[in-house]
Amino acid sequence: MKKILLILIFLNFVGIYAQEDSENKIQKVNKSELKFEDLENSDDIFSFRFWNKGQIIEIRILSDSTRIGTIVNFVTKAYKSSKKQDKILSGKIDEKAFFQKIELSDNGISETIKLIKSSKITELPSDNEIMNWKPILDGEWYSFEQKIDGKYEMKNYGNPRQQYELPEGVKFLNFYSALNDILDLEKKFAYFFADLKNGCYSKNGEHTIICKTRK
Repeated sequence: MKKILLILIFLNFVGIYAQEDSENKIQKVNKSELKFEDLENSDDIFSFRFWNKGQIIEIRILSDSTRIGTIVNFVTKAYKSSKKQDKILSGKIDEKAFFQKIELSDNGISETIKLIKSSKITELPSDNEIMNWKPILDGEWYSFEQKIDGKYEMKNYGNPRQQYELPEGVKFLNFYSALNDILDLEKKFAYFFADLKNGCYSKNGEHTIICKTRK
């Protein structure tokens, strides 16, 4: 009887693991096929999408009050060869993207909504509207998409770590740090990247190419 019980527990565990593994599976598509919901024309009660480095964090409250929360880890295939990179830029080679979608738990969604409200991050203007925000061509780039009470906005933030003397820069960095703590963003991306095959990749929001040579 004990042996049967142990076998059933083991099979149940394997089934759950396989389901989670399948849900978080890395998929490969042409970058043009990696599309997201048009928040501007949605019927959402509330939408917030954060374009992080190599990640998209999305919180939505649909018109029927259903709450959805996801993290999408993604990178694009890059090459050390400048000739291949030029062919990608010219459209002669389709740019490949690798992505992984993770559904947030109810608690993760609740804590993120709580942070968005308490930090008042949706009230932060785009960097081009912030006095003394230093425009820097290279570095890190982040974006927010938000739709609140039917009003859609897209906001951009270039190199916020260099804006620490500004209250707006501090506000962004505090929000980013707290969100990372709640959702383990850096750890989730690290696991995703570790599962990619050897090669070179680029991340959204960075002007760098990352190459991996071993698992």
